[in-house]
Amino acid sequence: MITSTLWRSAWPEGGLGDNGSNRNTGARCLRGFPRSEFADRCARAQKLMAEHGLAALLLTTEPEVRYFTGYLTRFWESPTRP
Repeated sequence: MITSTLWRSAWPEGGLGDNGSNRNTGARCLRGFPRSEFADRCARAQKLMAEHGLAALLLTTEPEVRYFTGYLTRFWESPTRP
């Protein structure tokens, strides 16, 4: 299932506590939104994908990646990236 794969890849190993902290290390994971919002976004995407017969979702732009993961990286600021 897409959610389980995406869930594991976008959140720290062991998951997050209710306050957004990593259960293994206690470090806070700043994603911009709570875990419940992440689950809702994944569920909505899966529903729409199923309705349209899509098996994969390719995220290629900063807004797409940030919307689905909340992850902000300086990768998008690379001077060698088009």
